[in-house]
Amino acid sequence: MSYKQEHKNIIDQLISQSSSIASEVCIIVVANVRQDSSADTLVYPYDEHRTEYYSESEYEEITNGFRSNSFYTLYISGEMNFIKWYLEGNYDKIPKKFKLVYAAASSGKGPGKKALIPSFCTLHNIPYSSSNAYVVSLCRHKYHLSSILKCHGLPVAQSWYFSHESGWLLNQKPPPNTNIIIKPTYEAASVGIDEYSRVNYSQKLDQEFNLLSKKLNQPLTIQEFITGYEIETPVINYNSNPIAFKSIGLSVDGKKKLDDLFLTYEIVYEDGYQFFEFDEFDPTILNDIIETVKNSALVLGLEGFSRIDMRVREDGAFHIMDVATYPHAIKHSSFWFMMKSLGYEYADVFALLTVLAAKRYNWID
Repeated sequence: MSYKQEHKNIIDQLISQSSSIASEVCIIVVANVRQDSSADTLVYPYDEHRTEYYSESEYEEITNGFRSNSFYTLYISGEMNFIKWYLEGNYDKIPKKFKLVYAAASSGKGPGKKALIPSFCTLHNIPYSSSNAYVVSLCRHKYHLSSILKCHGLPVAQSWYFSHESGWLLNQKPPPNTNIIIKPTYEAASVGIDEYSRVNYSQKLDQEFNLLSKKLNQPLTIQEFITGYEIETPVINYNSNPIAFKSIGLSVDGKKKLDDLFLTYEIVYEDGYQFFEFDEFDPTILNDIIETVKNSALVLGLEGFSRIDMRVREDGAFHIMDVATYPHAIKHSSFWFMMKSLGYEYADVFALLTVLAAKRYNWID
């Protein structure tokens, strides 16, 4: 049986169970919407518009996706408003048997900021759809993430760690003239990455790294830049067994093999990239990618929806670059592109996500 048919069988089985609980489910969407004046405003001074925030139309896609499955759906703007809403006793007033928090908000700064909602939910025994607070924090720390995966023999891009407070970690730095990409350690969605983030390393850049680390108020993770393709692989956790789907390629201006191109903050904010079914290599390499993603998800303890991002060289060698524990499920996302390529409707994305959580909390067998 092909991977594609195997995946369809699993998804069909899961989605078919959503209708059995739909009338008893409330989805609480905690998110930041760019145009919402009540949203949390703790954003970085260098970052006027967060790529992690939803546009008005994207927010409507998410809520309509849940509602199309007959899930009662509430929207709460940002983490602080959600915490206040809960502490005022509103959670217990919802007349539904099952309540699930879908958190996509990311306010504030520093390590662990994305873990606030799963941490709060765990404290108050509130079901939520994502990985736990520890896993979310770990995957947001690019250097620690890379180090753990590397310890388990998984293919990661070579990484180094620089802080304006202490310089290079253990005085380890890239060899001269190494092609590198400079990333803020705690960010996602290309926040803090621009056209100047890829350079060839020389020691004279250390002063620039020092200034950038101060500006971003966080350490930098310096990764070897991998010339070639960029791919995203959706993964779900089903019965404590990670299931990795077929990888989705990213193209810019119709170019599939990006070579030295990469996704900057501006490109991501403008949705200036497209998706394609990644089948540029023979099945052995594609299957190796899927197995690597499954093993990585197992090592990290990923739950619900997750995504593992790689760069793939022209010869087929692949390297893990990032892991998303809150991958977008909007229509401009690799999760929806994957589901659509398997023949599903957009609402099925949210039926799948909800059923995975329902099984995790034993709402259904």
